[in-house]
Formats: sequence, C-alpha cells, structure tokens
Amino acid sequence: MLFDARGRVLLVHQDYGHHRWTFPGGIVEAGEAPAEAAAREVREEVGVEVELGPLVGAYYIRRPNPGIRFVFHGRVADDAVPVRSDDELDDMGWFDPDALPEPTTPAVPVALADARAGRSGVARTITP
Repeated sequence: MLFDARGRVLLVHQDYGHHRWTFPGGIVEAGEAPAEAAAREVREEVGVEVELGPLVGAYYIRRPNPGIRFVFHGRVADDAVPVRSDDELDDMGWFDPDALPEPTTPAVPVALADARAGRSGVARTITP
C-alpha cells in the first residue's frame, strides 16, 4: 500500500470482474516471493519502482474462489509519478483514507485500518 506526502493512499480501478478499487498488485508467480510479486505488479500496473517496507498483513478472503492478499507498506522510489500502464485497469488515483471510492475489494478497508493503526504482520480472515 502506497501513501503520498499528504497521507493519501494509491488505489487502482479494475476493468474486469466486479470493477472494484484496490491496491496495485496481483498474482504471485511460481518461484516468486510475495514482496517480489508486489514490487513487480506495482511496476506493471502504475509504472513506478517501489521501496517496500514491512508486511502489513496477510488477508485470507473467504469466498467461493478464495485467495490470500499480501499487503506491504511501501513508498514510490525517487518520487516518481504513478501512471496507469496496465490494460486491466481503467483508472487510478490518490484517495484520502477517510473518503475511499466505492466499491473496493474486501481487503482494502481492513488492510488500510491495520496500516493506519501501525500494525504489521497481521493475519486475518475476511468474509465479504
């Protein structure tokens, strides 16, 4: 999860599925660590290198097609400006954490609350 100097969080809008707002990210590929996948996916989706900090948490999304979302603290390296660069996204923006766009993926409000509370390394189950 990336924050700017004003405390806003970067979200991208998916152009598929439920068309929800989420953190930049995606699938961990074979042989790839979650942090490596996070950095690669940010680079692919918004065209910037990131410096990842600690893991905020691992979020198990309980649904018919379950999955685990790894969310890391991070910052944009070298003050680069994110620009949507992935065909799976149709919008992106910096948002005040108290005024998020709707709808978001299930992990966004939970992980954001954990990050804002200063938590790291949490493991949670989310039932949408």
